[in-house]
Amino acid sequence: MKQSIFGILSLLLILFYSCKKDEPDPMEVLFNTVTTGTWYISEVTIGDTDLTSQFEPYSLTFTREKDPESPQQEFNRLILSDGSNIVLGTWIFMAAGPGEEYKTFLSTAFVNNSGFQPISARWGVKSYSDNRIELIKPSEEFSTDTRLMVLVKQ
Repeated sequence: MKQSIFGILSLLLILFYSCKKDEPDPMEVLFNTVTTGTWYISEVTIGDTDLTSQFEPYSLTFTREKDPESPQQEFNRLILSDGSNIVLGTWIFMAAGPGEEYKTFLSTAFVNNSGFQPISARWGVKSYSDNRIELIKPSEEFSTDTRLMVLVKQ
């Protein structure tokens, strides 16, 4: 009798733990969110200066592509477009280091495009959902002013 109770309890424990769902990796969730659809810049500020109108015409597309020179390698391409012109850049998510305020960072870069310097930065991911990402660059990193950029998917 004791063996059958032990067997039933063991079976129930196995079933319970096998049905337990693993929590998705937050970095993977964020990666899937950002690479789905087209994003628009709905707000850009540096300190008290609102630069939103300068960037409103642009959309951002985050992709993962094969490197033409090394097809086994992938890289993250950032495509900035105003409908007529395209500017290429790169992007990457990074985990925070010890003591950093934000757990995840989004680093964006547009090489040789000084007009996009305000949005080329290492941004702390302040919050995100399926259709909104709020990014912040704290004032203590390379600048005396806090930068804020909000991306929305429409």
